[in-house]
This record gives sequence, structure tokens and C-alpha cells, in this order.
Amino acid sequence: HLAALVTVWRLVNATSQAVAFSQNMPERRDYWKRYLNDLAEEGWLVSKLIHSTARTGKTGRKLGTLYALTKEGAAVVAETVGLDPEEVFFPRNGIYASSPFQFPHRAEFIEVLALFLGHQKASEGRFEVLDLVPYYRHEGSNRLGTGKAATSVQVSGEFKTRTIVPDALMRFRVGETVRLAAIEFHRETDTRGIIEQLRKHGVAIEQGLFAAMFKQEAANHVLSIHANADKLRNVRERIEAGEFPNFSRYAAGFHFATA
Repeated sequence: HLAALVTVWRLVNATSQAVAFSQNMPERRDYWKRYLNDLAEEGWLVSKLIHSTARTGKTGRKLGTLYALTKEGAAVVAETVGLDPEEVFFPRNGIYASSPFQFPHRAEFIEVLALFLGHQKASEGRFEVLDLVPYYRHEGSNRLGTGKAATSVQVSGEFKTRTIVPDALMRFRVGETVRLAAIEFHRETDTRGIIEQLRKHGVAIEQGLFAAMFKQEAANHVLSIHANADKLRNVRERIEAGEFPNFSRYAAGFHFATA
């Protein structure tokens, strides 16, 4: 039970499949779902059933259930991991999104993030996730409309919008080296939009915006994870064709993958 509770805390929202991935038990989703439902009955978690949503607003197929900590659950996590209760974040407004269209992306991305926790569990101390901040963790009041994604920064330059909100920021340790990565999960974004997003990451690196959040001297890395292999190939081809000027300056810190 406690392993599931701690995983939900680390991911902010979690699915049963995400918890299964975090424990390197990918085939045991139903096993962990029972534990999560027990924790919800105890009042330590809240849950929300999510569906795919058509652009017409019509509800589609069931995608699963998201879970998040309650105040009571946060207190249990604090005792379990030895932190002050004030240091254990929980979403005070429950499981929130400004639009139901955001939930399918969130559900898939949570399961991608859980793989990093699974890698930590299997690494025997060689890899450790030190901080994990997803875009759906907000600062301020969502209910009052003043909330801001915890990963959000403003870059300079001639962009359609200067705001960049990585899907997650992850500070991690490999051996004795601590690194910071901005993670983007490209699920449906068009290729042009992805390249503009990555160009903004280049500017954020130049300005040290994400490194400053964690008081790190070294520049952050960027993990560009694609749900579609063809789209990843198109992005790489367009970058090589010059649509990301001076990419060679940043290339060592950009990493591309599919999931």
C-alpha cells in the first residue's frame, strides 16, 4: 500500500498502470488498482474516472482512473519518507484540468514518467530521481484562476508565445553526477509546433531559466519523447534542414526517443 501511495505523491497524479511501471511490474495493473482503491477508501487518495473526449465535446471510451493525494494521505507519506508534512505536495483542488481534452495526454505522460521511477528501483543506487515536477502541478489557486504551472517560464525572442511549459522537469543523479532535464511528450502536436517548442527550449538553456529553478550551474538537458515514430523522424529531418537555427550549439543536450 505504501509503495503505491509514495508513487502517487511523486507523480502528483497516477494511474494503476503507472504504479505498476514504477514497481517494474507492468503486467500487474489490476493488482495495484486494488491497492489504490483501498487507499481511496481510507481517504488517503482521491480518484477521477477519465474518458477520451471528441472535439465535439462528446465523451468517448474510458481511459482509466487518475489518483491523487489528499491532505491525510500527504501526512502518511511524510511519516513514511521522513519529511516534514509541509514538504509533501498534494493538489489541494484534487484532480484538476482546465479542459477535459488535457486528460488523455496526462494519463499517457504519467506512465512515461513512471518508467523513470521503475528505472530507479532497478538500478541498485546508480540512478535516482531527486525531483520530479510535472506540468499539472500548479502554484497559486487554480480555483481562483491564478494558478500557474510549476514548470512554466518566459523566454525572450520572436515566438508566437513566449511562455514555455515543459511536460515535466526532472532532477536526477547518475552515479555521482546530478543533472536536470526538461521533458516533453509529443502526442498530437503538429511538427511545426514541436520545432518551435524545441527552439524555445534552446533559448531557455541560453538564459539558464530551468537551471536557476534548481540552483544548478550546469545547463539542463531536453528529452523530446514522441508517441509517433514517423513524427519524430519528420522533426529530426526538419531540424537538420535548418528549421532550428544553430541546433548544433545545443545538440549534445537534446535527446530524442519514442514511447
